[in-house]
Amino acid sequence: MINVRAMIVTTVVLIIGLSYSLTTKRVLLLKNLTVSGSSLIVVFSIPWIFDLAFDPILINLGISISFLLFGYEIMKDIRDVDGDTEAKIATLANRFSPRFSTVWALAFFFLSCIIMALGFLILELYTEMWLSIITALGLVAPLSWLYVDPSPHRSDRARYIVVTILSLGLAMISYVILAREM
Repeated sequence: MINVRAMIVTTVVLIIGLSYSLTTKRVLLLKNLTVSGSSLIVVFSIPWIFDLAFDPILINLGISISFLLFGYEIMKDIRDVDGDTEAKIATLANRFSPRFSTVWALAFFFLSCIIMALGFLILELYTEMWLSIITALGLVAPLSWLYVDPSPHRSDRARYIVVTILSLGLAMISYVILAREM
């Protein structure tokens, strides 16, 4: 049986992706918002798609993931600074500098972890709160390293380290949440 609701959400995200490719990619920060906003749509649609009760954890995770992806998109632009400049795609890295972009990516990564930690604190999920804080602290080294030398080569390495740390942090938090539900 086809889940019509899932098809609707998929269609909306595909339309957003198409608009990204055709128009929003060239507008400063709008491309970053498009990617992070799409993730928010998907996360917030999960209860509707599967006929589940809306859980406050989804609000916390949805907003956190959205900020995380926004920072990741800014960081990704550091690597592509020369190509984006040539293609006339406006990014923070080519409008200001790669170092400026690194500071903003760092701010969004930390904001993501802080929002997640505060949400877990409000929901009285203390283990998840501490995992969020540890994940945020794990981001300090690779992003500081990138700030010192924001070259494309370092950007790639730092990005892989950041993605690994964030993935492990989210996996641990998800495991704790799922284990608590059983």
